[in-house]
Amino acid sequence: HDDTSTIQAAIDTNSATGRKAIQFNPKNYVVSSLSVPSNFSVTGFAYNTKLTKLPWSGWTGSSISSSGRMIKASGVKLENTSFVGFDIDGNSGNSIGFDDRTDISKNYAIDFGSANNSILLDKVRLKKPLGGGVYATDPVNLKVIGCEFLDSGITDRHVYSPLIADGGKNTSISSNRFENFSKGSVDCSITNQGAIEGNIIS
Repeated sequence: HDDTSTIQAAIDTNSATGRKAIQFNPKNYVVSSLSVPSNFSVTGFAYNTKLTKLPWSGWTGSSISSSGRMIKASGVKLENTSFVGFDIDGNSGNSIGFDDRTDISKNYAIDFGSANNSILLDKVRLKKPLGGGVYATDPVNLKVIGCEFLDSGITDRHVYSPLIADGGKNTSISSNRFENFSKGSVDCSITNQGAIEGNIIS
């Protein structure tokens, strides 16, 4: 089954009517890609709510707009948005990658866009993405706390990072686990006023 349209409709309706949040039940949902607006919250039940990538999804009919993203900003970037307490299964064994030579975020499971502002990722576990973990370049007030990013892809031929948050300001990356990505490093280069501490990276 495919829960994408039902969840996307709930996000769009709640955002338009001022409710500004959705909460997942403690179950498994199957989705291709979800667009999340700014000033919105997505919550679940930690370790019991899971979003699984719909097999072989991401193709839109155009090589330009097709991507492997599971969660993305509905606009150019995200602001004042939180994601709390759910798992994401990238289902890498049943996924397809797309040409990302002109858009390096295309095969990242979570894409907050460039110059995002005030994003919270808390108790989110991402497992088996085909490519990278989180793309959030040039962030302001980005907080990634108590998350896990594990087991990227099915090959080391293509290089992906668990987290790209370079060029940020007031960045907090703490108490997370980053493991088994082809590019083992977390990219927080040229961060201004950041705290990157207490993480496990292997």
